[in-house]
Amino acid sequence: MPIGLRITCAAVALLATALPQTATAQGSHAGQWACQMTYTELDPWGNRTSGFVRDYMMAIYPDGRFEAQGSLAGAAGVHQFRSQGQWQAQGADMIASGPEQSSDPFQMPGMQFVFTGTLQADGSMSYRYEQADPSGRYLMIRTLYACQRRG
Repeated sequence: MPIGLRITCAAVALLATALPQTATAQGSHAGQWACQMTYTELDPWGNRTSGFVRDYMMAIYPDGRFEAQGSLAGAAGVHQFRSQGQWQAQGADMIASGPEQSSDPFQMPGMQFVFTGTLQADGSMSYRYEQADPSGRYLMIRTLYACQRRG
Protein backbone atom coordinates (compact mmCIF):
# COMPACT_ATOMS: atom_id res chain seq x y z
CA MET A 1 0.00 0.00 0.00
CA PRO A 2 1.46 3.43 -0.93
CA ILE A 3 2.63 5.47 2.06
CA GLY A 4 0.18 8.24 1.24
CA LEU A 5 -2.76 5.85 1.26
CA ARG A 6 -1.66 4.48 4.64
CA ILE A 7 -1.41 8.03 6.00
CA THR A 8 -4.87 8.92 4.66
CA CYS A 9 -6.41 5.76 6.12
CA ALA A 10 -4.85 6.57 9.48
CA ALA A 11 -6.07 10.17 9.35
CA VAL A 12 -9.62 9.13 8.46
CA ALA A 13 -9.58 6.51 11.21
CA LEU A 14 -8.55 9.22 13.66
CA LEU A 15 -11.39 11.42 12.44
CA ALA A 16 -13.83 8.53 12.83
CA THR A 17 -12.98 8.22 16.50
CA ALA A 18 -13.53 11.96 16.95
CA LEU A 19 -17.16 11.89 15.78
CA PRO A 20 -19.75 11.22 18.49
CA GLN A 21 -21.26 7.75 18.46
CA THR A 22 -24.86 8.96 18.21
CA ALA A 23 -26.73 9.40 14.95
CA THR A 24 -28.99 12.38 15.50
CA ALA A 25 -29.35 13.58 11.91
CA GLN A 26 -29.45 10.37 9.91
CA GLY A 27 -32.66 11.26 8.06
CA SER A 28 -31.12 14.33 6.42
CA HIS A 29 -28.19 12.37 4.99
CA ALA A 30 -30.27 9.46 3.64
CA GLY A 31 -30.61 9.16 -0.13
CA GLN A 32 -28.68 8.43 -3.30
CA TRP A 33 -25.45 10.35 -3.83
CA ALA A 34 -23.01 10.70 -6.75
CA CYS A 35 -19.57 11.22 -5.19
CA GLN A 36 -15.96 11.90 -6.05
CA MET A 37 -13.02 11.59 -3.67
CA THR A 38 -9.57 12.86 -4.62
CA TYR A 39 -6.39 12.09 -2.73
CA THR A 40 -3.31 14.13 -3.66
CA GLU A 41 0.26 14.08 -2.36
CA LEU A 42 2.15 17.35 -2.90
CA ASP A 43 5.80 18.34 -2.96
CA PRO A 44 7.15 21.39 -1.05
CA TRP A 45 6.26 23.62 -4.04
CA GLY A 46 2.62 22.49 -4.24
CA ASN A 47 3.09 20.21 -7.24
CA ARG A 48 1.16 16.93 -7.33
CA THR A 49 3.48 13.95 -6.88
CA SER A 50 0.94 11.12 -6.69
CA GLY A 51 -2.66 10.38 -5.84
CA PHE A 52 -5.86 8.75 -6.97
CA VAL A 53 -9.52 9.53 -7.71
CA ARG A 54 -12.63 7.59 -6.70
CA ASP A 55 -15.92 8.12 -8.58
CA TYR A 56 -18.87 6.29 -7.07
CA MET A 57 -22.55 6.14 -6.23
CA MET A 58 -23.49 5.83 -2.58
CA ALA A 59 -26.86 4.85 -1.12
CA ILE A 60 -27.34 6.03 2.46
CA TYR A 61 -30.26 4.39 4.23
CA PRO A 62 -32.15 5.89 7.22
CA ASP A 63 -31.49 2.74 9.29
CA GLY A 64 -27.73 3.44 9.44
CA ARG A 65 -26.60 1.24 6.53
CA PHE A 66 -24.88 2.35 3.32
CA GLU A 67 -23.76 0.85 0.01
CA ALA A 68 -21.14 2.31 -2.33
CA GLN A 69 -20.01 1.20 -5.77
CA GLY A 70 -17.68 2.80 -8.28
CA SER A 71 -14.15 3.05 -9.64
CA LEU A 72 -10.73 4.05 -8.37
CA ALA A 73 -8.23 5.50 -10.86
CA GLY A 74 -4.59 5.70 -9.82
CA ALA A 75 -1.07 4.66 -10.79
CA ALA A 76 -2.10 0.98 -10.92
CA GLY A 77 -4.90 1.70 -13.42
CA VAL A 78 -8.67 1.81 -12.98
CA HIS A 79 -10.34 -0.70 -10.67
CA GLN A 80 -13.94 -1.26 -9.62
CA PHE A 81 -14.87 -1.37 -5.95
CA ARG A 82 -17.92 -1.76 -3.75
CA SER A 83 -18.65 -1.60 -0.06
CA GLN A 84 -21.46 -2.04 2.42
CA GLY A 85 -21.36 -0.95 6.02
CA GLN A 86 -22.65 1.40 8.67
CA TRP A 87 -22.79 5.17 8.92
CA GLN A 88 -23.48 7.63 11.69
CA ALA A 89 -24.04 11.35 11.93
CA GLN A 90 -23.90 14.20 14.38
CA GLY A 91 -25.64 17.28 13.07
CA ALA A 92 -24.49 17.95 9.50
CA ASP A 93 -21.39 15.72 9.81
CA MET A 94 -21.35 12.03 8.95
CA ILE A 95 -18.92 9.17 8.54
CA ALA A 96 -19.45 5.83 6.82
CA SER A 97 -17.18 2.81 6.79
CA GLY A 98 -17.27 -0.80 5.75
CA PRO A 99 -15.16 -3.55 4.19
CA GLU A 100 -14.17 -2.89 0.59
CA GLN A 101 -14.16 -5.42 -2.24
CA SER A 102 -12.10 -4.45 -5.30
CA SER A 103 -11.12 -5.74 -8.73
CA ASP A 104 -7.56 -4.57 -7.95
CA PRO A 105 -5.41 -7.72 -7.75
CA PHE A 106 -2.92 -5.88 -5.51
CA GLN A 107 -5.44 -4.63 -2.93
CA MET A 108 -4.34 -5.38 0.61
CA PRO A 109 -6.63 -7.72 2.59
CA GLY A 110 -8.88 -5.98 5.08
CA MET A 111 -9.14 -2.65 3.22
CA GLN A 112 -11.93 -0.39 4.45
CA PHE A 113 -14.03 2.07 2.46
CA VAL A 114 -14.35 5.29 4.46
CA PHE A 115 -16.43 8.35 3.63
CA THR A 116 -16.53 11.60 5.58
CA GLY A 117 -18.88 14.44 4.70
CA THR A 118 -20.70 17.53 5.89
CA LEU A 119 -24.08 18.62 4.50
CA GLN A 120 -23.79 22.01 2.79
CA ALA A 121 -26.39 24.78 2.39
CA ASP A 122 -26.79 23.98 -1.34
CA GLY A 123 -27.80 20.37 -0.55
CA SER A 124 -24.45 18.83 -1.47
CA MET A 125 -22.13 17.02 0.91
CA SER A 126 -18.38 17.62 1.08
CA TYR A 127 -15.30 17.43 3.24
CA ARG A 128 -11.71 18.69 2.92
CA TYR A 129 -8.76 17.26 4.83
CA GLU A 130 -5.25 18.70 4.59
CA GLN A 131 -2.10 17.51 6.33
CA ALA A 132 1.16 19.42 6.64
CA ASP A 133 4.55 17.75 6.41
CA PRO A 134 6.12 16.78 9.76
CA SER A 135 7.97 20.11 9.97
CA GLY A 136 4.74 22.04 9.33
CA ARG A 137 6.31 23.99 6.47
CA TYR A 138 4.14 22.87 3.56
CA LEU A 139 0.93 21.06 2.69
CA MET A 140 1.82 17.42 2.07
CA ILE A 141 -1.58 15.72 1.57
CA ARG A 142 -5.00 16.96 0.44
CA THR A 143 -8.13 14.79 0.43
CA LEU A 144 -11.41 16.13 -0.95
CA TYR A 145 -14.84 14.49 -0.85
CA ALA A 146 -17.69 15.97 -2.94
CA CYS A 147 -21.18 14.48 -3.38
CA GLN A 148 -24.36 15.61 -5.13
CA ARG A 149 -27.74 14.21 -4.10
CA ARG A 150 -29.36 12.05 -6.78
CA GLY A 151 -32.56 11.01 -5.08
